[in-house]
Amino acid sequence: MTTINLDYQPNAAYYGDCEEIIQAWKEQGVQGIIDLIYLDPPFNSNRNYGAPTSKAKKNDSGSLDAFTDMWTYNMKAHERVERIIKEQKLHPAHLLIKSLFPYLKENDPGMLAYLSYMADRLRLLKGLLKETGSIYLHCDPFANYYLRLLMDSIFGPENFRNEIVWWYYNGSSSSKRLFGCKHDTILRYSKSDKWTFNPDAVRIPYEPTSGWLKGKNKESYGNPNPAGKIPHDVFQIPSINNMAKEREGYPTQKPLKLLDRIIQASTNEGDIVLDPFAGCGTTMHAAFNNKRRFIGMDISVFTIYEVARKRLKRECGLDVPIYGIPTNFAGAKLLANKDKRKFEDWAAESLTFGNIGIISNKIKSFDRGIDGSGLLYGQTEDGKDKVIVQVKGGGFTIDAVRAFKDRIRSLPDVAAGIFITLDGDNPKSKHRWTRGMEAEAMDLGTFQMPNGAKTFRRMQHWSVRDRFKGKDGKGVYPEMPIMINPFNEKPMIEIGSTMPNKPLPMASKPAKRGRRRNGKTKPDLF
Repeated sequence: MTTINLDYQPNAAYYGDCEEIIQAWKEQGVQGIIDLIYLDPPFNSNRNYGAPTSKAKKNDSGSLDAFTDMWTYNMKAHERVERIIKEQKLHPAHLLIKSLFPYLKENDPGMLAYLSYMADRLRLLKGLLKETGSIYLHCDPFANYYLRLLMDSIFGPENFRNEIVWWYYNGSSSSKRLFGCKHDTILRYSKSDKWTFNPDAVRIPYEPTSGWLKGKNKESYGNPNPAGKIPHDVFQIPSINNMAKEREGYPTQKPLKLLDRIIQASTNEGDIVLDPFAGCGTTMHAAFNNKRRFIGMDISVFTIYEVARKRLKRECGLDVPIYGIPTNFAGAKLLANKDKRKFEDWAAESLTFGNIGIISNKIKSFDRGIDGSGLLYGQTEDGKDKVIVQVKGGGFTIDAVRAFKDRIRSLPDVAAGIFITLDGDNPKSKHRWTRGMEAEAMDLGTFQMPNGAKTFRRMQHWSVRDRFKGKDGKGVYPEMPIMINPFNEKPMIEIGSTMPNKPLPMASKPAKRGRRRNGKTKPDLF
């Protein structure tokens, strides 16, 4: 039985690294089938993008970071760079990485790690494109000049079509030492010299101040199209901050209008649009609105399920399948044996299926036993509001349980902790949750929410095996108060009796770190 399905399927979402998914497709012979690729990948901006309510950033108890965009030239990056350099003509970015290696290794090793990461993924993405296909790479000033070189090396400089400037002209103040950053760059390349472009689909009105509209110099305009002009390479589209109805709370969310223009220009109805860094699902949403098929990929279970999938169900009436997630315990065990870190991320964020809003800890080194965290919708009677989790995909001891218990007790804002194991509830397993461990967990006591009569345990055990139990296999989960969606500050479920009657104050937004950067009836599928 297939336990982790990565088979190619349009009108679907995939959990996992796009490199792993596309490589699996390549081995299945899936090539040359995508009409348009839009990707908004990490930019090497030297930031962690956090949930808006993450008060945890003020202390040492971890964070609710949605994803990290901080790159380190570690052993994994070094091995990747060496492989690309050794592949010579087999890798289209071989010569570029080889040439940049001495300079970046000395001056910006993080950029070297980032570029090698992108090189491997862009190489695979090219193979997915049809000969008439196009790719739009969204980037910002921190890496766009390197990415332009990388795109040239992979797609060929002769297939460069546009450097698009997305000018999001919403107001904000500038630094005393810097001009305000009000644009991103989108690099547009084609697969060949025959590419799809629909100028009439994206025409915009002529400027009111143009000579033609004033009735002057008509000869210089020839016969203007009544539908307007073809946009130039500066897209004047407001950022998502000015579009409250669209906002999902995702830190790098892009407006639908931006994706509408790209999709309408470079695809036809029924074509397939791929977003390998799907985030909150804007590309999938826009593709559906424009009667295109879509595929989205993301490395976060919480994002692809709780944000993107629910968005498409709410806004489009679609029940989008998600592939790449273990469908039974055998798949979970396979993932744990294959990739420890990916298993930890998946296990922590799988609590979202039980309406427990956990974001996995993207910083794996020195995490001090915290593999994920979330926030209660409100504070406990003693002013705590954080929930932390620790994941064990293999063996664990009572000392590990005691250490996690002490961690919960020592952190001033942590209300509860969940100790996750692979199959600790299995009495036949050599790695099982014992009576002694249960006694240690119960020793931490309980907590209550204001005006709530119900008590909740401060430390609980949850086995991944429970993910596949219960009615219709939807799982059995720890009992917790209502938690928030870390992206939009809304409760994961409808507010119940565990919550205070008075309105809750909104948590303050986290301080920015590192470099500064702005940022129905169910229809048929096509």
